[in-house]
Amino acid sequence: MTNEGPGRSDLVEYQQCARDWAAVVGTDAKRANALFDRLHTLAMEIRRSADGRAGLEGLLSEEETGVRLLVATEWLAWDAPRARSVLAAIEHAGKSHSLSAKHTLPAYEAGTLDLDW
Repeated sequence: MTNEGPGRSDLVEYQQCARDWAAVVGTDAKRANALFDRLHTLAMEIRRSADGRAGLEGLLSEEETGVRLLVATEWLAWDAPRARSVLAAIEHAGKSHSLSAKHTLPAYEAGTLDLDW
């Protein structure tokens, strides 16, 4: 990565890590936690620039629900209404990740969701 901000490769890596995380989150906690840590590191770098945020924004419509969940959670930091909409849709779908989406919004609204850890 350069000082110019996140590159396309960071966003591609984020998307692939998010897909990998979604595939193992309920079955392999050790792998899921390692991927989540990497996702957070990538997100902290990507979201520093407008181009990076625009790249993440494109992932809000990703087919994989887990990717949308992760990106919407990040998105709360700069566009809470849109992020809430995505999280609510995930919650109300009643499928994978709906419970996480359900608990993310109250934590954010209570100020207990730390997006910068």
